[in-house]
Amino acid sequence: MCPVCGLRLTDQTVSRRHARIEFDGQTFAVTDLNSTNGTLLGDSRLLPGISQPWPSGAALRIGGHWLKYEL
Repeated sequence: MCPVCGLRLTDQTVSRRHARIEFDGQTFAVTDLNSTNGTLLGDSRLLPGISQPWPSGAALRIGGHWLKYEL
């Protein structure tokens, strides 16, 4: 297991280092880490290596998993 990973998804469609989720104290952002199957935020596929704001209530898809947070 990755020593710095905070969330592990056991799924063959999830890359070992699939995406990074960061919180700066006010907003969340997600970055696809050049994953094999990509990362979707809402209906949009994220470009690898480019951080995108993750708005509250928006669905984030990593492999076969949907993640969402609400404030």
